[in-house]
Amino acid sequence: MSVKRFIVAMLVLVMFSGCAPFQHSLKEGEALPDGKVLLVGAVVLDPPLEQGEMIHYDVRGASRGVVRFGVTKDLSQKVDMKATIPLSSDEVFIMNLKGISYIPLTPGTRYLRLGIMDESSHASMPVVIGGKSGFRGIDVQSLYLVKDIKVDLPSNAKAVYIGTLVFQHDGKQATGVRVRDDFKQATKDLAAKHIPGLTAEGMVRKLAQIVKN
Repeated sequence: MSVKRFIVAMLVLVMFSGCAPFQHSLKEGEALPDGKVLLVGAVVLDPPLEQGEMIHYDVRGASRGVVRFGVTKDLSQKVDMKATIPLSSDEVFIMNLKGISYIPLTPGTRYLRLGIMDESSHASMPVVIGGKSGFRGIDVQSLYLVKDIKVDLPSNAKAVYIGTLVFQHDGKQATGVRVRDDFKQATKDLAAKHIPGLTAEGMVRKLAQIVKN
């Protein structure tokens, strides 16, 4: 069983407090924006964990098939899962659960601090508004990945491969993480992405570093 939290719909974003921008993966054939560096990497859960039934709710990045990572520029904050706001993020990465993610970012150093993978969700707390019944709450079961992972994106690179982040877990939270080097496969996948002006040969290998395991 996973950690279960009751979340009022308007407070779904509180896990990633503030106005932190949500960074999504480029679509096939989509150009890399000017001044950006492409982060190329993947996430794997060990053991694999499939998502169950999900209802729609807006978390500015969806829940099906992704892990949301709260990202900070440094390690000055502590991730406190007992707090109402566990982490005030500078950015939120939306990374695919299957396949590689290609996220355009400004150059610099970042730390992935808190990952959340929603396993299932359903409406709860029935209420009556204006004589009509409805739902105001959402009950969500999630897997929490609290680890400190450093990624560096040099300003002179167009694409940086950070590796595959393999998270060991107990069904509730991460118990460990390692970085797997799948660079050869990543170059093939990048070539198939057909990103204008970007070739697989130009991708730099700079694997993520585990700061806290």
